[in-house]
Amino acid sequence: MMKKIVRLLIVTSSTFTFLTNMIGGVSLAEETKSTEFNFKKYEFWVEKCRLLKEDKQYSQALNACEQAISLKPKKDNIQLWLARGDALLQLGQYREAAISYDWVLQEDKKNVPALVQKCSALLGLSNYEGALESCNLALERSENWENIKQIKNYWGNIPLAKVLYIKGSVFRRKEEYEQATKYFDNALKQDNNFALAYAGKCGVLADQKEYVEAKETCEKAIERFNNPHSTEELTDEQTDESTKNSVNIADASDAIIWYETGRVKQKLNEQAEALNNFNLAIQVNPRYSQALARKSEILNKMERYQEALDNCESALKGDKQWSDTKGLAYIWYQRSAALLGLQKYEEALASSENAIAIDHKYAEAWNNKAVSLWKLGQYEAAEKAIKEAVLNYSGSYYAQGYANRGRILSSLNKHDEAILAYGYASQNIENLDKKSLHVFWLNKGVAEMQSKDMKEPQKYQNALFSIGKSITFQPSFAAYYNKGIILSRLGDNIMPKVSELEDIRNQKQYQKAIANYQNAIESFDKANELLPGNYLVLTGKAIVLMNWGTLDKQKEALKEFDKALRVNPSYSLAIKKRKELIKQMTNSLRLNDAIKNQ
Repeated sequence: MMKKIVRLLIVTSSTFTFLTNMIGGVSLAEETKSTEFNFKKYEFWVEKCRLLKEDKQYSQALNACEQAISLKPKKDNIQLWLARGDALLQLGQYREAAISYDWVLQEDKKNVPALVQKCSALLGLSNYEGALESCNLALERSENWENIKQIKNYWGNIPLAKVLYIKGSVFRRKEEYEQATKYFDNALKQDNNFALAYAGKCGVLADQKEYVEAKETCEKAIERFNNPHSTEELTDEQTDESTKNSVNIADASDAIIWYETGRVKQKLNEQAEALNNFNLAIQVNPRYSQALARKSEILNKMERYQEALDNCESALKGDKQWSDTKGLAYIWYQRSAALLGLQKYEEALASSENAIAIDHKYAEAWNNKAVSLWKLGQYEAAEKAIKEAVLNYSGSYYAQGYANRGRILSSLNKHDEAILAYGYASQNIENLDKKSLHVFWLNKGVAEMQSKDMKEPQKYQNALFSIGKSITFQPSFAAYYNKGIILSRLGDNIMPKVSELEDIRNQKQYQKAIANYQNAIESFDKANELLPGNYLVLTGKAIVLMNWGTLDKQKEALKEFDKALRVNPSYSLAIKKRKELIKQMTNSLRLNDAIKNQ
């Protein structure tokens, strides 16, 4: 039996160290003590804290705010603690931010800015009940919001729309989409130009797989972001004052607008635009783990594996905020995919196992584990892993998993089980990557060629159909080579013996056999065009010519065997068949001589 050539379908806030001095139970960051500029004037550091926060230079603002607090820790410095919390919030250090807001609330338990910002910090910590409690306390004073003294004194802008947006975001994280939409809509009633509220609605629609409507809503978010003072007609509940104070927060939260837009476009298979949106999100917030993770997924699909791996590493070091992906498991899964693409199979195996340790039912991670094990030659372990992949898949048929299960089973010579797996994959074949369909049909055809349950010539006819589909999607050396093998065997199966050729029925069979041989030679020639001088192709073609039976074809076969053996002198099949051919040719020549002498 000749060797088959086949391929596998692959998926294919930093923490401060603290000083020993403690102020009211809250530790100050070591970085607040400047070794280069140790100026002791309190008012200087207060002003620097405020201005740096306004300029959105949050790391420097944090240092300045803490320096001011350390100079007069007992002073009534609520604004400094709020500014410290805001800087930490923007830097993704949610726990420390919440501590700052709690310090303010110890002094003023109804401080609205502290309640609002604490709500946002607790959302970042996934403490949804605590976040709702804090937002609700703030919203108790929603009437006459702009005139609240604490908001007027606050170093920043907290419109009512922002609080409603944050509360909507909490409900979205809780997957209470109706409530989330309600609060995003309420935010837009307060300010119809609030881009983040549109982004929130877009996110809810995307969560519910309403991608077309989500795209339209995200486009509104971008339009408002680029033109925050749109002249669109106001609702009855809006005032000129609320529009004048329209939310235009050019900070890390703006990244959400680009992220949600990118996520929707990714789902709509607009990969290039999605990548651009994720890049914009990362440009605004370089520590945006979710955007980095989504970007790595697109890069993996583009086969830009090293870039994908780099983005995975950045995501693991980022803000670690996950809401609409499988979180940490998702980034380990993407990391395994990148490493598979880079052919670093042991590292890919470790990454897929990390994903599974976090989420034991992560079907795609089990799939990548199986592929890694297969690549490492551990076929039995790969079979166990791919079984977990197809069992844990939430949909009807996991096409990728079943396709890889078929390939793994073929490696274990379980070809009929492999054919069943390919059959399951074909039930949901639209979910396979189009670039890999030629490999799927090729592998299916090779399994059918080696079936023990199917009888000849049925198994060869099935295999010929599958290989034909493979060539339709993408002509390849492997497909043409295997097609040649199949046609050769179909010819062999129906070729009558020489003594039987007098029967008219056998003459028809002979013509069919010759037609199969001719097509087989054509396929081998096409394989040779794609990979010239391959000894397997040369041997395959030689065997077809040899089985053709005429002396002229046998002479051509001898030349092909000699070519194959010049490429690979030790190829045993070519050596064996060449000896058989010499014997056949000798007998043919003797027969011809005997006929001439009669």
